[in-house]
Amino acid sequence: MKTALPLLLAGLVLGGCVTKPDRETFYTPCKAIETRDWSAHLEVSKEGIFPFPTEVALVVSGTVTVPTGGYELAIDKGPLVALEPPVQQVLLRTTAPDGMATQAITEERVRGSMPFDKRAKSVAIRCGDATIARIPVIEDRRTPSAQ
Repeated sequence: MKTALPLLLAGLVLGGCVTKPDRETFYTPCKAIETRDWSAHLEVSKEGIFPFPTEVALVVSGTVTVPTGGYELAIDKGPLVALEPPVQQVLLRTTAPDGMATQAITEERVRGSMPFDKRAKSVAIRCGDATIARIPVIEDRRTPSAQ
């Protein structure tokens, strides 16, 4: 047994122990029936150090149709895609309520704010493993002095 442990550790080190992110955690299943009216703009983050907000926030909003009321909708920052020009991915999360029974199709507004990567020139909104919307130009709503 004394020789088995060093051999096992050497195999892990030399072979490289690689773990992949859980696809279900990153790209969660999409329960949206349809989405529309997506917009993205920049504003000075309210999360900055008081009284001097320093970060620029990317604010994304849209309308999502889900199978029934009670869905938790959220927008999360996704990875920056190294295209030319770079594209900021935004992830729409649709979480069904506990004990859900389909009752009536419901439309919900969703809005999310996240730190902005200055390299991004457009936004791609993803739900599940599909791109559901593209916003080619990010509107800058900061005051001229904040830019």
